[in-house]
Amino acid sequence: MYMTKERKKIPSLNYNYPIPLWFPFDTSNVWGFGFAFGYFLVLITLITIAFLVVVYVPTIVLFFMEMYAQLGILNHSIINLDKRAALLFNSSNNIFAKSSSRMAMDISSLIENKDYQRCLLYCLKQNVQHHWAIKRFRDTFQHLIGIFLGDVLVGSGLMIVTLSLTLAKSDTAFSPDNVKLLFLLGCELLNLFGYCLCGTLVKDRSLSVQTALFHCSWLQLSQSSKKSLQIFQVCSTRPLVFKGAGTFEINLECYLQVLNTTYSTFNVLNSINS
Repeated sequence: MYMTKERKKIPSLNYNYPIPLWFPFDTSNVWGFGFAFGYFLVLITLITIAFLVVVYVPTIVLFFMEMYAQLGILNHSIINLDKRAALLFNSSNNIFAKSSSRMAMDISSLIENKDYQRCLLYCLKQNVQHHWAIKRFRDTFQHLIGIFLGDVLVGSGLMIVTLSLTLAKSDTAFSPDNVKLLFLLGCELLNLFGYCLCGTLVKDRSLSVQTALFHCSWLQLSQSSKKSLQIFQVCSTRPLVFKGAGTFEINLECYLQVLNTTYSTFNVLNSINS
């Protein structure tokens, strides 16, 4: 009964489509149908963009926060390397200690103990594995959002220039339209600043791994463990950075460069128009 003649049809709806819809134009001819098809494409594009803004952007921010938190956990774990090894040595489920004694011992008296040295090396290997897991997460994250970050840099720069030119041509400073443009300009600046700030925080926290390695109890390590520590320190000298489209490093310096470029472009275009 849904699409039969017995069903009472509403005159304002178009029943030529699988779902009856209302259009503000005639769709009975070829041009009207093509225009309606284009209208659907634009609508789907807008819905996709809204989905990216609502879902994709918060996900990226959460990924940045996860990396920042994991690097903080890694640094804290490295600094407390001796305490972790002593806890492992004195625990009842110690998988390395072959002696039957489980008495709590002072860390200074454990330095010459072979089982304690094996515990130190085991804890250090855990830190190395944690660091490599963070790097693999960064590589996957960079592969997923690299193009998106490049689009953010270019799109935000063009939007800032366009809004600045529009505001410069306006005669009234605080008209309702200008207030909307100022709000959009502030949103673009905050959006770009947020991504660059996240990139800077992750980079600085990744560089702090070297400081944590220096402040750990590396003097207690054996010669073989010290070699592993040196290799770990060399690998940690390369910071974890994110790049837009594989070219622009996302940090606060990039934010300043984008602002300088947009300001120079604005001055050139404004002088040409004037």
